[in-house]
Amino acid sequence: MFEFEEKENFYLARLSGDFDVLNSGRIKNQILEKISNTFSKDLLIDLTNVSYIDSSGLGVLIGLHKQCKLNGRKLKIFGLDKNLQELFSLTSLDKILNIYDTFEKAIEE
Repeated sequence: MFEFEEKENFYLARLSGDFDVLNSGRIKNQILEKISNTFSKDLLIDLTNVSYIDSSGLGVLIGLHKQCKLNGRKLKIFGLDKNLQELFSLTSLDKILNIYDTFEKAIEE
């Protein structure tokens, strides 16, 4: 499941369920379509309701992070449960990606 909102200062993508090989390409394309590849605002991704991410889902996040960075913007990820926190730590993505505990902390920066 995927929901998208455009706010005044950022884009917000809310994902739910599994973020895996079955839907990661579609989600990436939908996000890119919504932001029209302009990256005029930071992109926030809410993983609060995501129960599972595989390597293809992680790949999408890394790709979006690179696109944002190339355009002077940030990808901000928040809402990781304990299992996802462990996954991001084991893969060292917590050192590369901008990860926040809550939505409020993500928009503060």
